[in-house]
Amino acid sequence: MFGRNVEVECKLEIPTSYPVSDNIPLRLIMTSNAPESVDLVSLSHTADVRLFKVLAFGNNANSTRPLTLKDRGSYHHKDTIAEVRWELDGRPEDQERSSLRTRVVLNGEFRRKEGVEIRPSFSQGDLTLKYVVCLFPFRASHFRPAGNPKKALFMANLPLKTPK
Repeated sequence: MFGRNVEVECKLEIPTSYPVSDNIPLRLIMTSNAPESVDLVSLSHTADVRLFKVLAFGNNANSTRPLTLKDRGSYHHKDTIAEVRWELDGRPEDQERSSLRTRVVLNGEFRRKEGVEIRPSFSQGDLTLKYVVCLFPFRASHFRPAGNPKKALFMANLPLKTPK
């Protein structure tokens, strides 16, 4: 960023499971020793978190990891079914700022894409329908990730269950 390396630590809070819904809440907490970097990546359009619907069958149907050519023995199909709309938690001046670390909290929710069907997660034998949350590098001008910008930095299963 601006010709120098900075580190932004991210903590993504997601439910351990959630009822099938059009809106699923989550929270992103970012800290850094470079306040300007947190200001840049805490804009609502820069944090790239997506929910994927994965239909898989075969030997590795229930694994959660980036898919590679090693998965030729099983079939995986994934679609982005929701993206996050973020809001700053409180007012900008309420966020924690000190001479050492800056902390910003974003509250968000997955919003289902129009026309996408969401069903409860299931796994039966070699067939699995699951939902995977992925955090990708930030989409901000003047910000260049250290690694592959298209590779997920974090992946986690989000079991969706039948609403009560």
